[in-house]
Amino acid sequence: MNILLLEDFKLDADLALRSLKSNLKDCNIDIASSIKEARKLIHNEYDVALLDIHLPDGYGTELLNELVERNDQMIIIMLTGSGDEEVAVTSLKSGADNYMIKEGDYLEHLPGIITYHFEQRGKKEKVKKKIINVLYLEDQLPDIELTLIHFRRYAFNFRIHPVTNGQQMLAALPKSEDEECEFQVVLMDYNLPGLTAIELAKEIRQERKLDIPIVIVTSQGSEEVAIQALKLGVDEYLVKGDNYLNRLPSLLTSAFQKHELITQNKQLIESERKFRHSFDYANVGKALVGLDGTLLQVNPKLCLIMESDKEDIENKNIVDFIYKEDIALMQRMYFKSGRIHLKNEEFEIRVVNKHGKILWAIVSISLVEDLSDQPIYYVLHLQDITIRKEAIEKNRQLSLSVEQSPAMVLITDLKGRIKYVNPKFSEVTGYTREEVLDKNPRLLKSGNKSAEDYRLLWDTITKGKVWKGEFLNRKKDGTPFWESASISPLKDDQGVVTHFIAIKLDVTDQKRNEHRIRKLNEELEERVEERTKELYDANLKLEAARRSADSANKAKSEFLANMSHEIRTPMNAVLGFADILDRQIDNKVQKSYLKSIKSSGKTLLGIINDILDLSKIESGSIQLHPTPVDIVDLVKEVRNMFDLRAAEKGLELNAYVDAEIPNVLLLDELRIKQVLMNLISNAIKFTQIGYVNLKVKLLLKTNSTADISVCVEDSGIGVTKEGQSKILKPFEQQEGQDDKLYGGTGLGLAISDRIMLLHGSRIDVQSEVGKGSQFSFELKNMNIYYGDVPTGGGAVLEPDSVKFSGQTIFVVDDDAENRRLVKSYLENLNLTIVEIENGKIAVERILADKPDFVFMDMRMPKLSGMDAAKKVRSIQGFEKLPIILLTASVFYDTAELLKVFDDYLTKPIQIEQVLEILCKYLEYTMAAKDNNESISPFDVNLKAVLLEHDLKEAFQVSFTEILSSLQQKRSNVQIKQLANQLMEFGQAHQVKPIVELGSELDVAIRSYSIEEILTILHLLNQCL
Repeated sequence: MNILLLEDFKLDADLALRSLKSNLKDCNIDIASSIKEARKLIHNEYDVALLDIHLPDGYGTELLNELVERNDQMIIIMLTGSGDEEVAVTSLKSGADNYMIKEGDYLEHLPGIITYHFEQRGKKEKVKKKIINVLYLEDQLPDIELTLIHFRRYAFNFRIHPVTNGQQMLAALPKSEDEECEFQVVLMDYNLPGLTAIELAKEIRQERKLDIPIVIVTSQGSEEVAIQALKLGVDEYLVKGDNYLNRLPSLLTSAFQKHELITQNKQLIESERKFRHSFDYANVGKALVGLDGTLLQVNPKLCLIMESDKEDIENKNIVDFIYKEDIALMQRMYFKSGRIHLKNEEFEIRVVNKHGKILWAIVSISLVEDLSDQPIYYVLHLQDITIRKEAIEKNRQLSLSVEQSPAMVLITDLKGRIKYVNPKFSEVTGYTREEVLDKNPRLLKSGNKSAEDYRLLWDTITKGKVWKGEFLNRKKDGTPFWESASISPLKDDQGVVTHFIAIKLDVTDQKRNEHRIRKLNEELEERVEERTKELYDANLKLEAARRSADSANKAKSEFLANMSHEIRTPMNAVLGFADILDRQIDNKVQKSYLKSIKSSGKTLLGIINDILDLSKIESGSIQLHPTPVDIVDLVKEVRNMFDLRAAEKGLELNAYVDAEIPNVLLLDELRIKQVLMNLISNAIKFTQIGYVNLKVKLLLKTNSTADISVCVEDSGIGVTKEGQSKILKPFEQQEGQDDKLYGGTGLGLAISDRIMLLHGSRIDVQSEVGKGSQFSFELKNMNIYYGDVPTGGGAVLEPDSVKFSGQTIFVVDDDAENRRLVKSYLENLNLTIVEIENGKIAVERILADKPDFVFMDMRMPKLSGMDAAKKVRSIQGFEKLPIILLTASVFYDTAELLKVFDDYLTKPIQIEQVLEILCKYLEYTMAAKDNNESISPFDVNLKAVLLEHDLKEAFQVSFTEILSSLQQKRSNVQIKQLANQLMEFGQAHQVKPIVELGSELDVAIRSYSIEEILTILHLLNQCL
């Protein structure tokens, strides 16, 4: 601890030294006996100053302000005699830490006082009083001496500079307001020889225009003098009386502070004016920002940057305009509660203007505090650097493109000295950048180019044009290489050429290849003539083969068309009359036989359709017809078609559709459904235990399109690696497949794969033997449909429910059975049916009899249905006659057909189709519905029936054993026994639906209807 002791009495100094040394460890003490000696020492760093007040050359208080200004952490203790306590107390107000009266045992307490204040150092800020320099005019020396003594003792923050006459005062003051004044206050007596105080005040205020406080003291108490002085700009007026010296420091302080306040106000007003001008007219965006981030005021430049009005910005939080990824940075650095200290640093940030445009800006934020060092608000400066940022990025990319360019880049000055080469130049030539800088590109010359060529090159580029050509140059190791060059002038903003830039490509390999190609061309030309004759002969053979293939394809198409017609025509009669017969007989056994006929006919038709579909796809005859399709409805429909088959085998059949998939897509519903049915049918067929899942997932979605994947997975027998390569080919099945167990033609997967090819996709197979299979495909760029999805046509029409109004129907077909079938369909409908055997007769009869509706076969002798329809259409009055095509072929272009016919039906036709199309074109009425129509046992909710009659437990006791046995092994004897038990159980409990169910099961056994047997068993098992 370093201590300065100011004490003029040697005994007191020695006693103090001894006491401090013995009670304070490691302390160094310097003693001064006068203010003069003390001032020589205060340049040293002291921790403590002990200042006696009365000294031979002044007062210790004179050092107080000097020490406080020099080191506000220094501990200052005043030492005073008993009569100086008033001065000591004044010292505390001016920054002293304590005072001690030198009496009794004060030296025993002094070390403790020093230690206490030393430990508390820094916790209390010292009072700092500004030194006030006073120019004091007084002609009476005793008054001057008395005033100086009083101020040194009681007001030591004043420095009094006395003068004895007005000329001395004026000489000490500036001659004009532009000069700096060293005094803060002018104090003068009123009664002066020569220039009076009034005259001096007038000179100071009116002539020199000095803005300095003036205080006048006088022994006269004249009010007139006071008024005159105040009018001249005198700040204070004090009459010399009792105790006036005690009042004088306060008066001077008041005049000084008043002047300071006025000056500060003027400065503040000027500062505010300058700030407002700089704020409003600044070339950068400015804002005053509250401590919570609220934009209090913004300048026009900031509004221009943000493309907004003041009202759109002010009173909003600055975070609202910061790019979302930069908000955390802004919040981390600024606008936190309680944040006081802040460096005025610049940083880059992104802001978002009114129109959502992202701008790059340099932002600096500084904190404004009040006089108490409390934060008030922030000042924000924002400079839009978006263009600069884009230019920097553009230059960076340009620099990268040059540095990483696969071409050599070389820049020279106007004298041809190299100033820049990129890495590719060094890589190709072998010269480093340092080796070629300030060198001429001629160091690469091989002598291949003439002086005239170089002269032409320089003449071109010095005229501001671009020169292009080739050089044969040499690398650093002497290796020759070819380069293709483009040399251009570089111009500054004024269009003056400053440099030349050469872009060069190493074309050595290209040159070698050109040489090889020339040689090869020469050799090839020699061989062309030899090969020409061979190719001519080969072309003749290929042409013959092509004609043969075209003939074969044509024959194949004709054969398939004939097959379609020849097979579908009799099938039309077989299925049609079976359907009519089914409606006319009531014997359940006979009906089951008819059902088997129809089922077998449909199976045969399905095989024919598969073969024809495959042929149509291979011949390019099938085109996709996208329509709005609800994906969820499509999946539900397909699943419902197979629910029963899956349940009969005890399989879980599940379907999943991603929620994010658009509800409606434009798809060829018929073909997609055909593929899904093939895949699910196969999965159920080849799965004995477990599950079959259909999954539809979203791969990618835009505003207008979607990519989806469809997968059918099962836990079935699986497919071998070899089998996977075969099963997508027509008529192929994996080896070892039990045909009797699984059946099939091997066409379903082949057709599905080819349908996917039409969609730009393929069927993908993932399988493992014994663990199951996954068959999947993807549909890319499917258009999303945002309109309403067309709904179905309503319920199927029944023959007994429709009555027409006696219209005449022509049935034109060369096959009598088909005519008879259509006529049978239309019996009892109040229609007149006319049969016609060919197109020629049909045209004559139509023109003569004018029927209401015509069914027209396509392939007929003498005149085809197409030609017959065209003839009828060409005659006036028959343009709107409904002519419906009946065709057994699937190879016609639908669009072409509909140009002639109103609609078409493909054989074999069903009565529901015929009724629907008649009702579309002819007037009809609906018959009343028979409410007594019998309910099929299959439509009865057996669970509900059992619960209604309280027979659930009795049913389970009676049938659990036999149904469990049938699940293990089906026996006709047991099934017959089950049928009898059901009828007996129903009769015993008088429940008619159970009796009818037993009767249906008995009929199904006798008619060998496996499907109905399985359906009834499934219905019964659900009730256990």
